[in-house]
Amino acid sequence: MDEIQSEKEGGRAASPSSVVRMREENQRLAGENAKLKEAQAASSSRQQAEEHKTKGNNLFHLGRYKEAADAYSTGLAVGLDDPKLSSIMHSNRSACFQAQKCYLDALLDSAHALRLDANYLRAHQRRADALLSLGDCQAALKDLETLHSMGNTEVAAKLADCRIKARRPPPMDHYAVMGVPNNSSSSEIKQAYRQLALRHHPDKAADNMRSTAEIIFKYIQQAYAILSDGIQRKKYDASLHSARFRYQRMSSWHGGL
Repeated sequence: MDEIQSEKEGGRAASPSSVVRMREENQRLAGENAKLKEAQAASSSRQQAEEHKTKGNNLFHLGRYKEAADAYSTGLAVGLDDPKLSSIMHSNRSACFQAQKCYLDALLDSAHALRLDANYLRAHQRRADALLSLGDCQAALKDLETLHSMGNTEVAAKLADCRIKARRPPPMDHYAVMGVPNNSSSSEIKQAYRQLALRHHPDKAADNMRSTAEIIFKYIQQAYAILSDGIQRKKYDASLHSARFRYQRMSSWHGGL
């Protein structure tokens, strides 16, 4: 009965109704205090995330792409509850991976960005760039058309280029998928496959990213199936060369790009 004793007035205990009101007021104040702490924590998280984003941007412009990606990763790890800012950092990190020719990681991050903000134009651009680098021009075409339909006229040349390729799609760039040069040895290709298959296995993906993870894993499986077989690899190299020559001719027929 501590509350009643503390509410004595003129030697009389507080009434039951006043005790109830006091408890309700205490609960209200406790709730407001909890909300204030949450707001302060959110503000602190956002401030930290913004600082890491700014650091990442500066490093990117200096060409220090790995360090920039690490800065964005740190910003994403602060527990930020801001989908738009998180989307920006995923998209920016995608650009870092693209610059390092880590196209699968670039594709994954751009998909993360679009999951958080489906209307973020820069993320559509990042995903299109990653898909084009991997050789999937038909998938890239969808993002470029989306960008163009949303008023982004800067992609007009790239869209025209992609439409030309989509008429007779070239083969996927399996070397770009594996992240290895065209003259890589069998052992180098096998090592790259093991690392990629482990890192990008769909079972490790969150439910809302599983579809993208499955696409990436399919790219990896297809690339390894071709490049690990000597005969198929020779045929593939020839088809890749032929496709590039055909595309150059098609581009010249259309007056260049």
